[in-house]
Formats: sequence, C-alpha cells, structure tokens
Amino acid sequence: MPKDHDYLDQVNDEINSIRDDIFEGINIAQHDYVTQVIQYIDRNRITDIFAFEPDIVHFTGHGTNLGLVLQDGDSISAKRLKDLFVDKKDIQLLFLNACYSADQISELIQLKNIKYIIGNEGEVSEYSATDFASIFYKHYKRTKNIPQAYINARDEYKFR
Repeated sequence: MPKDHDYLDQVNDEINSIRDDIFEGINIAQHDYVTQVIQYIDRNRITDIFAFEPDIVHFTGHGTNLGLVLQDGDSISAKRLKDLFVDKKDIQLLFLNACYSADQISELIQLKNIKYIIGNEGEVSEYSATDFASIFYKHYKRTKNIPQAYINARDEYKFR
C-alpha cells in the first residue's frame, strides 16, 4: 500500500481467503503446491515475483488509469508490466485485482507466456474485489479450469 493511498483493510483477508480456498482439505505434503506472498512491492522488488517461477500471479492493491500502484507510490504502466513478463516461464493466470487493472490487458495479451488475465474495469471496492477473488479461487479449486472458474465466479457474484 503506498503511503499516500488509503489502506485497504481487506488485503490480508484476501490473501488468507485465497490460501484457504485453494488449500482447504488438501494434504499439502502430498502435492506440489507452494504459495509465496510478497508484500510491499516497490520498483526495486517487483522482479521478486519471479523468484519462484509461479503458475499464478495475483496482484491485490491500488490501481489507477496510469497502472498498478506500488508501495513507493510509483505506478507500473502496462508497457512496464509487459516488459517484466517477457521471456518468463509460462504463467497460467495473471489476476490483477485492482482498480482500472483491465486497462493493462490490451498490452499484456500480446505476450504468449501468459495464458489468462483477469482485471477490473474502472473503480472497484476492496470488498467486491476480495469477494470476487475468493469466489473465483473456490471455483478454480473445484474445476481446475480457469475460464470455467471465471464464468462460475462471475455468475455467482452477480447472483449475490
């Protein structure tokens, strides 16, 4: 959370909810699952997300029409974000859970190593963002299919 932006109370709830939704009822010792949470990313630490060769990258925080907002208050533009993912291991899902994050997608879909991208159009409340992410990951755990999990989550969220 940048110092000049409102603190998002739901960030820790979202992180815990995702972990719980994915790992609930799974014997982790028998599977090759690892989660890595990197908090307070700034322009000097943004590449830390690739240290573990993730299959899913989930960003939660603030976003503006200029890009995702990092801890130091800098925005990371769609072009810069794209440059970060070039030549990286294949990413199954890039989930940008921030306001205006859908604005990043037109640049990112040019990359062949990111299979699916989820973003938000315009402003989104932190509670809505957290709820949708939780619903999505519950469906993903059940279906193991990102497009189907998205459709199911979208439909369930609309119903709620």
